[in-house]
Amino acid sequence: MKADSLEQLTECHQRAGFRFALSPDCPSVERLMALVTGKTTPERFFRQGRRRNVMLLEGMIVKLYEFHKLSDLLHSGRYAPREVECYHDYVKAFGNLEGFRLPKLYGYFENPLLFCLYRANGIVNEYIPDTHELTSQELMLTVPLFAHLYRKGIYHPDMQLKNILYQSATHTIVPIDYMGTNLLHEPSWEALLIEMAHFLKMGNIPEEAGRPFVEAVFQSLPELRLDMERGWSCIKKIWGLYISTHQYHHPIFLPDWLRHETMP
Repeated sequence: MKADSLEQLTECHQRAGFRFALSPDCPSVERLMALVTGKTTPERFFRQGRRRNVMLLEGMIVKLYEFHKLSDLLHSGRYAPREVECYHDYVKAFGNLEGFRLPKLYGYFENPLLFCLYRANGIVNEYIPDTHELTSQELMLTVPLFAHLYRKGIYHPDMQLKNILYQSATHTIVPIDYMGTNLLHEPSWEALLIEMAHFLKMGNIPEEAGRPFVEAVFQSLPELRLDMERGWSCIKKIWGLYISTHQYHHPIFLPDWLRHETMP
């Protein structure tokens, strides 16, 4: 992992084979280490799976990745280590942009196995109360998010409704998943279309709702100069393609035939 990605995580601890790099603002350090090492239980599970558990503990969201199968071990370095790096790309791009908020990064931890392989790793973020996962009925709230991602050259090929929170009281969008993000040298219309196509597909958004959403994003980006009809046609064709969502440092765009068919 890049050293500057951990520069704000200055407190170092070791416990039961795990190494922890934590922010001085991290609450309940002892309980956090107990949770990660299996000595205590969380207040709540947000998600549970074979490889990933997302848990709530005393104002913290703890995301723990565990790797047991050989195929998981071989790819273990692309989870928490890369998520921390992607988080910092988001911080640089969003700054203090009105209407958006990124949870504070409280920590990173790892249980190393060999070289860049890990038995487990994970991150710790701030828990922001009074938020909810966006629903398909709130689709239009994400228009400024996609416009800003485009302008800042952020390419996140795995955009999903469930990874965007909304705080109604403050009208604030809170992106919570950054893994796989690429920070491009300049805005990319291809990246934008791939992001929107995946976002609509994973959210099971029908065409009668998806098309107005895409039109709204286009209207908010007058500099885009991309024809709406060709753009929408491209999005529908992307739905039939396989484009990997694991692209960090290796961005994958449209096949040549579709790029030439769509480009401004």
